[in-house]
Amino acid sequence: MDQLAQALPGRWGVYAPLVFLTLSGLCNILAIGLKPPTWGSKNYALRKIYYLVVTWGALNLGHAANRLQCERTGLMVKREDVDRAVQVLSQNGISVLNKAKPPT
Repeated sequence: MDQLAQALPGRWGVYAPLVFLTLSGLCNILAIGLKPPTWGSKNYALRKIYYLVVTWGALNLGHAANRLQCERTGLMVKREDVDRAVQVLSQNGISVLNKAKPPT
C-alpha cells in the first residue's frame, strides 16, 4: 500500500483510499438486498456480472455471504452448541442453512 501511495501524486495519496472506501461502502449497501441471479433468468449474464462486481466491491470476492441479507437471519450460538441448536430449530420446522454456497 505504501508503494501505491508513493506512486500517486501528492493529493491523490489521500483521495485514492477515500474513493476506494466510499465505493466499497456503497457496494456493501447494495449487497444487502442483492440475491445471486437464477440460471436461465432474463439477462442472466448481465445480472451475474453485476452480482460479481458488487460482491467484489464489497470485498466479499464473490464467495463470502453478505453480513446482512434480505429474508435471512442468523442465530449466534457457541461452537459446542451448534448441533443442539440445529436439532431444536429443525424440530420446530425452521429450515437451517448449511455452509454450502447458494447456487448462483
